[in-house]
Amino acid sequence: MMVANFARFTDYQNHICFSNFSMAREKKNQKHSVFSPIFHWNGKNVVVVQRGKSCKSFSILLRAGGFEHSCPIGRRHLNYDAEKGEEGTCQDLSSSEGEPVEVSDVFWLLTYAQSSTIIVLDFEFIYVGIALLVNKNEFYCRQEVIMPRYGTLLIFVFVTASVAFGSDWPQWRGPYYNGSTDEKNLPTSWSQTEGIAWSVDLPGCSAATPIIKGDKVFLSGVDADRDMLLAMCFERTEGKLLWQHDIAKGIGRDGRSTYAAGSAVTDGKIVVFLYGNGELVCFDMGGQRKWARNIQKDYGDFAFLWTYGGSPVLVDGRLYVQVLQRDVPVQGRGLREQKNESYLLALNPETGKTLWRQIRPSEARGESFEAYSTPIPVSFSGKQQLLIAGGDVLTGHDLETGKELWRWGTWNPRRITHWRLVPSPVTGEDIILVCAPKNAPVYAIRHGGTGVLDDSAIAWKSEDVREVSSDVPTPAFYDGDFFVLSDLRKSLSRVEPRTGKVKWTIRTPGDSKYEASPLAADGKIYLINHSGDVAIIDAANGDVLKVIDMGKSSGREVVRASISVANGQLFIRTTRKLFCVGKGR
Repeated sequence: MMVANFARFTDYQNHICFSNFSMAREKKNQKHSVFSPIFHWNGKNVVVVQRGKSCKSFSILLRAGGFEHSCPIGRRHLNYDAEKGEEGTCQDLSSSEGEPVEVSDVFWLLTYAQSSTIIVLDFEFIYVGIALLVNKNEFYCRQEVIMPRYGTLLIFVFVTASVAFGSDWPQWRGPYYNGSTDEKNLPTSWSQTEGIAWSVDLPGCSAATPIIKGDKVFLSGVDADRDMLLAMCFERTEGKLLWQHDIAKGIGRDGRSTYAAGSAVTDGKIVVFLYGNGELVCFDMGGQRKWARNIQKDYGDFAFLWTYGGSPVLVDGRLYVQVLQRDVPVQGRGLREQKNESYLLALNPETGKTLWRQIRPSEARGESFEAYSTPIPVSFSGKQQLLIAGGDVLTGHDLETGKELWRWGTWNPRRITHWRLVPSPVTGEDIILVCAPKNAPVYAIRHGGTGVLDDSAIAWKSEDVREVSSDVPTPAFYDGDFFVLSDLRKSLSRVEPRTGKVKWTIRTPGDSKYEASPLAADGKIYLINHSGDVAIIDAANGDVLKVIDMGKSSGREVVRASISVANGQLFIRTTRKLFCVGKGR
């Protein structure tokens, strides 16, 4: 039996995505199943395993020191004959220095192995990763945890670079935190009744994206008739409602959104829901409540003009929530006796107890303090951090302590007071993309700085290309490029990360607004607009392949939930329905 977990590790040079899962040894050629996401990465000790051309053997290489493959300090070589199921001889070629292997030491192999499968392991054979080369800049991987810790290493995994692994969608921007997935053979033609695996009616409208883990689909929602916030779980293959819980009375305070705008997050053991009224609730996968708290009650009422709508993030055994709010009360909301503080909160996901709260200062003014973005975990040069955009500034934070490592800003030098921020940051190549609001440019920031960065950190900005901007959608990174959806300019652009060169720009189909963030997968970009029209765009050239009506919205309700994908199926949330599109696997 094998329990699988998905995660993401992104490096500034080769964008390697790791998934990790635990495995008990199985018989040779026995098929494996995959389910349950967590984030894990050991950035120090690494072993590289390269599949032989005959697909019958693996070579395990341990390299220490030195970036170039021509001058390693040490090496350990182990042959495993997969056909015979026997372990070969192990020849120790390591130098006396015995230096630990660094992440950078595997770059050469990943760079030159453009048609083979690479396996990355921990030095003590605990962590095994299978890196699937997508293109010269991206690798998607699965990582296996071999148990017990010490013992014979047997690998019964045979894949090629053309194989498509099924993956989950465990949090708002997907398995790689960038709106993309390695899913293949996704649906391109369907209707509201044809090509649909199942659909279910929803009792209210919400912008929360469907979250998928294994055979479960998690959804934040509302019951409009009862004025109740909901946490829901559906069976993935048939759409059966497995469990549903009432969270709190009162679904919103303005006509533009509800308190159920944030998406859930899961690691395969628990699922956490965050609502715009501060309710933070954790369930196990069977729907049993583990803990609940209200962060407004703990740290003060949110000071937002509109409705708070960030999503929680689970990374490396911690739960993160950001609250970027204005410093003074607004329309009676917020603390009156003292200054409202913006902060990053880390919690123990098993208990809900606070681990730390990091205050995040800002020089913004008025509504520009406010952000509806979600923190994004990344790793630069093997060091993990959390990116936060909002309050006129972009910051990087230590995952363990919350300490601010660096900050860049601002995109608002005039300190305009109504520039609240909605899009989250996204990374690609060695670039962090942050979108200024209200038709302003996007900014490409080079990674690697510390402290307060000046504008020399800007690789480029899109001020000369008006279409490359975004007020609400978060861009996607896919196939080595950014895909920037502009809700105000009504355009979609493919942009090179390091230069800002626009490869193509198209006008988005129809007249309705696109505020849901784009999904990038299988050589296509999937969009959905306020009216519920799904547009399928060819990622290579921007051709509009198809536009599909998923049911028109009515009244003030509009579609804002992003499309998600798992196991060969698309999950599309309209105002009052949830669709599962495609046969799946």
